[in-house]
Amino acid sequence: MNDSELRVVKPQEILAEDVGKISLAPLQRIGVRGAFIVGTVATGVLLILLAHWIWFEPVMPNVAPGLDEKQVAAVMSRYKELQSINIDSTIRMIDAIIMKILLPVFTSFVGYVFGSQTKGKSS
Repeated sequence: MNDSELRVVKPQEILAEDVGKISLAPLQRIGVRGAFIVGTVATGVLLILLAHWIWFEPVMPNVAPGLDEKQVAAVMSRYKELQSINIDSTIRMIDAIIMKILLPVFTSFVGYVFGSQTKGKSS
């Protein structure tokens, strides 16, 4: 073949269909879809909870110049208390919803997919 001749390359040669492709059983496909859905829901819930935390974050108080040290300390103490209440509330919601409900469901789906895939290859 000289330089003036061009070789025609077929799409099958470029994109071989069976190379690196993993075929999943129908139940495994359901497991992957379930894990994707639960992961998407968990991401959405996490974003909502982060927005909740930002929305309810207390604003830094303006300290008037005429206040003495005890009054400034009381104002700042109250601000830190409100800030702590907000973050604790958000963390409790994340723990209750994400960690105790959605994460176990997600790991069940993923565990099934990987567990059944390993079992299928060894037999």
